[in-house]
Amino acid sequence: MKSILSILLIVLLATCSELHAEKTDQFNELYKSYQAKYNFFSIKDSLYTIQSELELPEGYAYIELKDSSSFTFWVAHFPIWHKYKSVGLFRGGKFLEHDEVSRVIHLPWRGPSFKDVGIPLRIIGEYLLQRDNRFSFSVMPKKGEAITYKKWLAGKPAYNQKSELVFKEDIEKENSEDEYYKCILFSMQNVDYKSIARSCDTIAVDDLQPGDLYIASDTKGRKGKLYIIFHMITDSSGNKKYLVATGCPDACDLHIPKFNDNQNMPWIDLTKFQGLTKEFEQSNFYRLKTTVNDNIE
Repeated sequence: MKSILSILLIVLLATCSELHAEKTDQFNELYKSYQAKYNFFSIKDSLYTIQSELELPEGYAYIELKDSSSFTFWVAHFPIWHKYKSVGLFRGGKFLEHDEVSRVIHLPWRGPSFKDVGIPLRIIGEYLLQRDNRFSFSVMPKKGEAITYKKWLAGKPAYNQKSELVFKEDIEKENSEDEYYKCILFSMQNVDYKSIARSCDTIAVDDLQPGDLYIASDTKGRKGKLYIIFHMITDSSGNKKYLVATGCPDACDLHIPKFNDNQNMPWIDLTKFQGLTKEFEQSNFYRLKTTVNDNIE
């Protein structure tokens, strides 16, 4: 049944650009499904997705995703913005004009914590909320014990003399969406590139899938760059290309960089992907331990 639903969604997404102009019953059905699967989705009367907006290189097709309820599938079908959306900065102004970026990912945000290193926590946090699995949320801070939603409700975060994060006993908080988002925000404020890597399993190149991370940093993990794989394509020979998104050192929109003159074709091969962070001493591919390890055919 999941396979049938997956195929149906892909077919609908492939024709989304034409559908939203006509506001057909088919579009309305797809629009409602996005509102249900991405509870932050807020673009009125329009729907833009990776599959509907971006072009594929000749001979390439999307990788097949087995489980339509998985984190991998959820990331791969994420809503995006139209090509006229620029990359905005929290402090005001624009990081990139609309024609200097491929697309902006549709993930509403506010506040100074929406930096590239913290964005994966917002994404996995949203997915766990959608799956009614918020107690699976866990991440390592820069120093100290793991941040979990269970600890957040039961205790009060504090720092000892070594600047290590600890949770002190406190009055139990009520389990609510408001408290959950506070926990996510606190986590985003207390991570660096090294701690995000500690919250993950390392992944071999051959096992990469949408939702995986590419993290590069200096030896201390304070400075670096983080990319999120949003989708992958392959040709008949097994050659793969990647669709990646990133943020900024300061808070800005999550966005897919423009890697060539064609704004609609930002796919890159592994060599170019790994070359994006060559100024940093260490880099690797990672998967957050809280995600489901899906398989790809």
